[in-house]
Amino acid sequence: MALLWVPLVLWLQFLMGRGLLRRLHVRLPQPQAIALAVLAGLPLSSLVALFLDLVGIHITLLSVLCGFAGAAAALNGPWHGARGDARATASSAARLRACEWPFVAFFVGIAAISVWRAFYLPVTFRDALLGLDLVAKYAAAQGTLHSTVFTDPWLHGHLSNQPFRAPFPVLMQVVFRLAGLPFGQLWLSALFLAFLVFCYSRFRERVHPLIAGLVMTLLLASREMYAHTFMVSNDYATAVFFGAAVVFFLDYDRRPQSGSLLLSALFMGFACWTRSDTMLFVPPGAVLAALSAKGADRAGLRAPWSAGAVFLAIPAAFVLLWHGLYLGRVLHQSPEGLGGIGPISALALPGDFYRTAWLFGQTSVYGYLPLVFFALALVNLVFLRDRGPRALWFWLAFLYLGLTLMLFVAPVTTLENTLKRGYFKFLPIMALYLVESRALQTASERIRRWESAPGPAWPRWMWNRQ
Repeated sequence: MALLWVPLVLWLQFLMGRGLLRRLHVRLPQPQAIALAVLAGLPLSSLVALFLDLVGIHITLLSVLCGFAGAAAALNGPWHGARGDARATASSAARLRACEWPFVAFFVGIAAISVWRAFYLPVTFRDALLGLDLVAKYAAAQGTLHSTVFTDPWLHGHLSNQPFRAPFPVLMQVVFRLAGLPFGQLWLSALFLAFLVFCYSRFRERVHPLIAGLVMTLLLASREMYAHTFMVSNDYATAVFFGAAVVFFLDYDRRPQSGSLLLSALFMGFACWTRSDTMLFVPPGAVLAALSAKGADRAGLRAPWSAGAVFLAIPAAFVLLWHGLYLGRVLHQSPEGLGGIGPISALALPGDFYRTAWLFGQTSVYGYLPLVFFALALVNLVFLRDRGPRALWFWLAFLYLGLTLMLFVAPVTTLENTLKRGYFKFLPIMALYLVESRALQTASERIRRWESAPGPAWPRWMWNRQ
């Protein structure tokens, strides 16, 4: 029956995400619009599942499908201007060129391995076995997140703290287990494929497809991050949502519009919905949104501080919904399991900064993307006198400072586990910087001039063939 229910669940999730984009009047190239609808639909569906639990409706396959269908119908209802936006996105689609097919073949092969492992192999990640997936098993069997997994004396003291951090991975495991999947991990494949398509399409807009393929290959070549595309955890999903938020924040920083700001705030909220400590990075982003040099008036906002308020309020609402309402008042669980604030020692801070900077050089963990990023950033800053987008530098700097301070003050944060996976957030932003850099955009222009230059026709014909 999984062959019937899983496609239906994915289709309803896509419709929810598509409806959200239509409500926000977002105009994107068709590949990006489709991928973004999937990326938005997954967390929206988890909100529907949690709402069912809050109002006392058992989480079953029937209730989930009805809830998803109702949300999709509400989001895709009549709305002024929605049809025009749909035509604009459909007309923006671009064909693949001959020089892209080797990269596409590589991407398909990498994706096929990930999807197969997510479908066929059982859950093996320790934090999932004793946390996310275990809570999902009990919830799927008992029809509620407020299950006996939290009161079972045999499990007391053995549960991982990940289920307390945020509900998105747990709820996705519940939904896809109810749909008939024995291990429930296929939502990770939908997330991975959608993010792959979104990033590659976005990169092709900024640089030549050949360079976009190389940058995308560097992003996929991160071994640790790739492994989490078929391992149940909250780290890969957090990096995906965080990366999407930064993409639209960059769009807002360049041209303030309410749609870009709302999308950035929503995806930052989805990142907090996946891992609550992401909220640490929201207030500085709110300040940057409020202090945007281009002003907030052109974005349809009444005052400059409105942009910061919107960017702060949406992620905060996700955190309060889980920690303030469900975790504290329904589950009656204290977030103390996440660990408190440890003693602060100024003497230890330089060593922590050194240890965290050392992680970037671990090619066996993150591949060569960080090294290429630092090398190209040096070329841009020293030789081309180009700083690149200020928003990207801001997010990279604050990510590094914030994650290092977490290691400094939070006893449960470790370099080998928490920070190693927390660094996934850097990789999409580094890849985005590469395609926005003057060095690669100059290289793209030279390739395009070579393609259009006079000379023998056959090599360029094969290169540009669609």
